[in-house]
Amino acid sequence: MGKTLDDSQNEPAPRSFAVMLSNLADGVAVSEMDREFWGLTKAILQDARTRGDSGESKGKIQITISVEGNAKGEADIGWDIKVTPPKKQRLKANAWLLKSGNVTFEVPRQLDLGLRAVDAPAQNLPADSEGRSLPAT
Repeated sequence: MGKTLDDSQNEPAPRSFAVMLSNLADGVAVSEMDREFWGLTKAILQDARTRGDSGESKGKIQITISVEGNAKGEADIGWDIKVTPPKKQRLKANAWLLKSGNVTFEVPRQLDLGLRAVDAPAQNLPADSEGRSLPAT
């Protein structure tokens, strides 16, 4: 005769949750959890490295176990995995708001240097044996 819910009173202690997880769906649930957790840790490390030597990153994995049972002692146990990967860091650009309502990426208070091309006269400067210019004497 099979066990019923009432048989649990004869058991000395609760069974291991880890054992239940490893048997859930013939190990498929734990394999999926392993894969998702591994993917999350890789993503965290990769994201942290993009933030520099002291970069930190965080993500989250949420595992939900659902149990539905009836008076006959039958149960359906399901699972769901929700992974929240690290939020990508986006670069910010310094900009200035103009009175007109437009945006500029050039400092409005900085004077324009008015750069222009200058022709340099050709000079024959003395050079050492490796081609480096020597100071004028």
